[in-house]
This record gives sequence, structure tokens and C-alpha cells, in this order.
Amino acid sequence: MSDYTRPVPVASIADYRDSSVVSTAFGKSNTGNLIAFAFDAGQELKEHTATKDAWILVTEGELEFRVLDQDFTVPSGQIFRIPAKAEHSVKAVNRAKMLLAFIG
Repeated sequence: MSDYTRPVPVASIADYRDSSVVSTAFGKSNTGNLIAFAFDAGQELKEHTATKDAWILVTEGELEFRVLDQDFTVPSGQIFRIPAKAEHSVKAVNRAKMLLAFIG
């Protein structure tokens, strides 16, 4: 396991698992968290909220987000923010990975 003081490939942090969503927390502090996700095609996280702003960077594939009743399709290489306490969900269009940063 890396302590992330040296560069590592983002894709190596969370591995795909058939019919699953895999998450790996790899950066925690008093002010925020970093979590890597790997979604098998069609897998989803049901609607939920977070207490902090969530910054999302899609690193592989394509994900569909629903945020405050608006739909977004987000391909690899795109980044955006979900405001704290905003209801949201995510579903994988195909196999996809993302980095999630909670800040604040």
C-alpha cells in the first residue's frame, strides 16, 4: 500500500469488481477526504447528501450524475462540484472511475 508521498497512477487506487462499486479512501484529514471509486457498468450510488462540498474528477469512462433534479453526463477528464447538502446520485454509463474530494 502506498502512502502517496510518491506519484502513483490514479487508475491503480481503486480496482473494478464485477457488478460492484468499489471505493478506496486514500487521503483523510481534519479538513477533507479523498476517495477513489471504480464503478462497473450500470452500477450506481443512490440519492444521498454530503455535509461538505464534493469535487468530482472523472478519470475513466463516463458517469451520469443527478444533482438537485438536474442530469449531467460527465466523461473522463471533466471536473465539477456538488454543493454541500445537495441531493445527488451517480450511475456508470460504462465502466468508470472517479476521484472524490470533500473539502471544507
